[in-house]
Amino acid sequence: MFLVSGLTSGRAEVSFVAVSKTQGFAQFSPHIALLDREEEGREDPLSFEVFVQGSDEEGGITAGTVMGGGDSFALSPDGDSWYFSQQFESKEDFDAAFPSGVSYEVTVETDSEESNSFTLALSPESYPNVPFITNWAALQGADSSGTITIEWESFVGGTGDDHISVGIEREGPGGGGVYDSPVPGEPGALDGTSDSLSLPGGTLEPGRRYTVTVSFYRIVGTAGGEIGSAAAFGKQNRFPLLTETDSDTRAPQLRYSNPENGRSCVPDDAAIMFQFDEPMDTSVNLEAAIQWEGGITPSDVSYQWSDEGERLFCIIDGGLSLGATFGWQLNPEGEDGIPGLELADLAGNPLFPRSGSFTTADTSNGFSGAAEWYYLIRSRYFRQIEGTVSPLEDFRTYAGVGMSSYNSLSYIAAVIGGDVVEIDGDRRGDRVEGSANYFEESDQENFFPAFGSYGFRFRPVGSLAETSVELSAPSGVFPGAPVVSNHLEAQAVDASSDFTLTWEPVVGAGPDDFYIIVIDNQYDRSLLFTPFPGQSGPVIAETIPASSTSLVIPADTLPPGRNLKLSIAYVAVDGRNVDPQFGTGTSGVASLTALDLVTLGETIVPELTELGGDSSIFQFVVTGERGVPYTVECSTDGENWTAVMSQSADGSDAGGPAGSFTFSTAIDSGTKLFRVVEGDLLAEDE
Repeated sequence: MFLVSGLTSGRAEVSFVAVSKTQGFAQFSPHIALLDREEEGREDPLSFEVFVQGSDEEGGITAGTVMGGGDSFALSPDGDSWYFSQQFESKEDFDAAFPSGVSYEVTVETDSEESNSFTLALSPESYPNVPFITNWAALQGADSSGTITIEWESFVGGTGDDHISVGIEREGPGGGGVYDSPVPGEPGALDGTSDSLSLPGGTLEPGRRYTVTVSFYRIVGTAGGEIGSAAAFGKQNRFPLLTETDSDTRAPQLRYSNPENGRSCVPDDAAIMFQFDEPMDTSVNLEAAIQWEGGITPSDVSYQWSDEGERLFCIIDGGLSLGATFGWQLNPEGEDGIPGLELADLAGNPLFPRSGSFTTADTSNGFSGAAEWYYLIRSRYFRQIEGTVSPLEDFRTYAGVGMSSYNSLSYIAAVIGGDVVEIDGDRRGDRVEGSANYFEESDQENFFPAFGSYGFRFRPVGSLAETSVELSAPSGVFPGAPVVSNHLEAQAVDASSDFTLTWEPVVGAGPDDFYIIVIDNQYDRSLLFTPFPGQSGPVIAETIPASSTSLVIPADTLPPGRNLKLSIAYVAVDGRNVDPQFGTGTSGVASLTALDLVTLGETIVPELTELGGDSSIFQFVVTGERGVPYTVECSTDGENWTAVMSQSADGSDAGGPAGSFTFSTAIDSGTKLFRVVEGDLLAEDE
């Protein structure tokens, strides 16, 4: 909450009361902030909060409630303050539970047995802009011995009555809050006209990583009277701050490898990439630091570091043998390694030994060039219920690149309104894709403007040359939302037969416009998707042109007995670029309509089959539905069950709804019983 201490003198037991609705953002680059829902483990980006601050005088608050939106919620104590907080992912659910444009009554019980009520009116929505950090890059290596200044874009329309707060938490061991900016009424408090905060030298420790949150709060009302109070709309932006050190003793870590450990069907012309969590010493002898298995010799491999030294690409001369398994070990000598002959960070801290393996495909990769497709699409979401399509407060920008093989590009960046933004997310096989989500179109427009230069920059692996490909800026006008015309039939689909999905035709379609159709299950796993230009699909082979009004979904593509999520997007193309080395590029705007699709029949029942085993270990295969997580449980009495492992069943995108996985488990007691149930029960227990 943005206010954490008393402001004015009033009734003895209460000094401040506040109600707020807040959107949370995160900033991981100098150019873009996005809704804070991309990182696993983060809370949902929307929050409703109530805060009541007790006074320093004797006595205090004993209980509190907030009434609004037709419901009553109890406040919880935190020292001499009381609070209530609830998070949401969906804007529609958020506003339904805690609507704007209504009043909230906060009632506080005190030791004096007096009941104090405060009515705070939240006006129709008046969220501020995102507190975007303008000197982000400088804060990724700050000198903690000197003054550290955090700068942000101005609070648009901010006044002396509004509030800005800054909070800093130390990450890692010994972490926790280390700084909170002064609150209104205290010396040094930041109001809506502030655009920076300076931390004195020594506030932060050297060589540490911090999370900083800057918050804008637009005050839209008070409860009146002598007690300080506020009703507010807020936006928060969290970002990393790193301080420099002369005594780095932390070992670097391998974030992931591509191909990932255990991957099969890897193209024979793949390069192998290792992604580290910090810049590495690029002068080490890599022939000594990496040991290869499966027939790769040191003379077969050439190496290329990324510019910042966090990614290492390993290029196999002549390619990899088909249908073969290859292994790798990083720092195989372990603790006996010799400096200069082992992977280490810039301070000389060696990487802990890591190893992995992968298996190549049985047929050669037939793609030429360095990429097959790339795109940047601004989109708006809609929802169809029966025959009615309604807009949602959901705006997303998607960007992606399909490489011709694993790591055929060592550098990928999108050019967005003239800013060059490296796409450095996790590489999933031969593609890199990402999205930026917003609840307000103005935020999307701010970070993805309808002007300036757009395109991509590519550097093929093994090359030092960088190539730019241009695309037109996505326009600021979204096309009409698609309308599914046989929505009733979509609620009773016989999955064992062909199903024809139909939609209303588009008037005035452009020559390059197209549709994208995706069907996901309840676990957000895609079961069917139609390809972008330049792609080919396993079920639907070609891109759906704008002239189409139907799509046949083949029999046995979808699982029976499921409530699925159908999305149909119309993409109005603004830019198209076809290049023999980098494939087909697309920029544009899209309107996406989501609706339910229900399949008839009985849900696929998972089965557990023993493959083999001995007195100490069992081996099983689980067969079930592709894209569905299952949990294997064990028991000694058939009544009390313990989860052993959870995993999603995998299968071919073109192989229908069936999926499977194998696993083995050690036996640590007498004979056990095993069973399989749907759901990731281990994740639910976390």
